[in-house]
Amino acid sequence: MDEAAQEMQSQAQVWKHVYAFTESHTLRCAVELGIADIIDGHGRPITVPQLAARIPVPCTVDRLQRLMRFLVGMGVFRYGEIDAGSEQTFGLTPVSEFLVRGTEKSLVAMVMVGFDVLMVPWHHMIGCLEENACAVFESVFGSKFWEYAGEEVEFGRRLNEVMACDTRSTMKAVVKQCRGVFEGVGSIVDVGGGIGAAARALAEEFPGMKCTVFDHPHVIESSMEWPGVDWIGGDMFEFIPPADALLLKWILHNHGDEECLMILNRCKEAMPENGGKLIIVDTVIDDSDDATDEFSSAKLALDLEMMLLFKGKERTKEEWQRLLGDAGFSQCTITPIQTSIHALIEAHL
Repeated sequence: MDEAAQEMQSQAQVWKHVYAFTESHTLRCAVELGIADIIDGHGRPITVPQLAARIPVPCTVDRLQRLMRFLVGMGVFRYGEIDAGSEQTFGLTPVSEFLVRGTEKSLVAMVMVGFDVLMVPWHHMIGCLEENACAVFESVFGSKFWEYAGEEVEFGRRLNEVMACDTRSTMKAVVKQCRGVFEGVGSIVDVGGGIGAAARALAEEFPGMKCTVFDHPHVIESSMEWPGVDWIGGDMFEFIPPADALLLKWILHNHGDEECLMILNRCKEAMPENGGKLIIVDTVIDDSDDATDEFSSAKLALDLEMMLLFKGKERTKEEWQRLLGDAGFSQCTITPIQTSIHALIEAHL
C-alpha cells in the first residue's frame, strides 16, 4: 500500500470512530419506531411510504428514506426489489430478526434499556482511571448502580428484562451444548438470578431438580411464581443458600477481584464438601492479536462498561483460572457457548 492510500485509510478510520456513536443511537431509534415489527407484520419488503404510514410518529418520506439507507449500511435491513410503483423496498435481515418484539430470540430489551442513564458514565471515562476512584456511575449519580436500579423502578424493570432476555437465549444454548453439567444435580441455586429466567429454564428441562432463585429482596418481590422454582431474598456477600450446585450467570464481571473472592468464599460455604460444583456463565476475553471471536469487540466494550459502572471487569481465561484458584477451586473447565457472548466455567473444590 502506498503512502497516500495508507493516509486515506487511516483518516477514514478516524472518521469512522468519531461517528461510531451514530450506530447505537440509530439502532435504538429503529427499535423505538418498531420498524422491524412493521416489516415482519407486513410479511414482505415494504416501501418507505408504506412504512411512514405505519410508524407511530409523523415523518417525511425523504427523512425516513435516509434513516433506512443508514440502517441498510449497518446491515440491519436490506434493499428489496423495486415494487410495481417504482418504489425501493426494504426487508428484514438475520440481524433485524433479533429486533422483532415477542420472539424467542428478541434482543429488543437490550437495545432499549436505560440508554439515557447508561450513556452518562461514558462521558466521564477519564475519572475511572485513577487507582482509588469510585465507580464513575456512583460519582455521577450519587448512588451505586444496583441501589439506583432499586430506587428507579422503570430503569430497574428494564434492567431485569435485559438480564432475562440474555438468559433465555443463553440458557437454551447452555442446556443444549452442556447438558451433562446439569444432569444428576439434585438442587441448584441461581445466585443473583433476577426474575428467574435461568431457574425457569432449568426447572423445565430438569423436572427433578430443585431450583432456587437468590437475589435482593426487592428483585424477588417483583418476580412471578413459577412451578418448580423457589425464591429467597438476601445478600450474596453475607450468605448464599446451600445446594448441590450454584449458578453465577453474569454476576462476577460486575466486581473486582477482592469482591469476587468474597462471593466465591460464600459459594464454598454453601456447597457440599464432596461432589458440589460451581457453574459460572460469563464472558471470557481473548486479548491476543489474532482473536477471531465474533463477539470480541463487544466483549472489550463490556469490559469498559463494567469499569465505568461497577469497577468490575471482563476476564481472560488465565484471569478466570487465577481467580478461581485463589478462591480454593482446584478444577476449572472453560467451554465457549456457541451462539452466545458467554462461556460456561465449571469449577470444583
